[in-house]
Amino acid sequence: MDDKKRRYLLEKLNGGNTPFEEMKSALRIIGDKWSSLILICLFSGDSRFKDMQTSLPNLSPRTLSKRLKILEEAGLVTKQKFNEFPPRTIYTPTQKAYDLKEALAELHKWAKKYYPDC
Repeated sequence: MDDKKRRYLLEKLNGGNTPFEEMKSALRIIGDKWSSLILICLFSGDSRFKDMQTSLPNLSPRTLSKRLKILEEAGLVTKQKFNEFPPRTIYTPTQKAYDLKEALAELHKWAKKYYPDC
């Protein structure tokens, strides 16, 4: 069977989606260099921007801000602003993010096993 026909049959079996389409969508959100690490910070209790900056010192404030916005738009993080002085903003992982927690923990175990010196 040629590659084009195989791809067509796989799309038919997957309801019109190409294989791994869901995985590709998920990796677009959490597969970059920082998003998974930001989620891990949130799981560990870092809920303020400054806390995350301290936990991830090589992450620029601009990139942290962009990634938090992407995670919020993806429904993985909620942002709550408090009208007080000084202004305070809290970021909280959603249930959708908590559903990823175990997968991220497994990825961390795998990374420690095969890349212990990095």
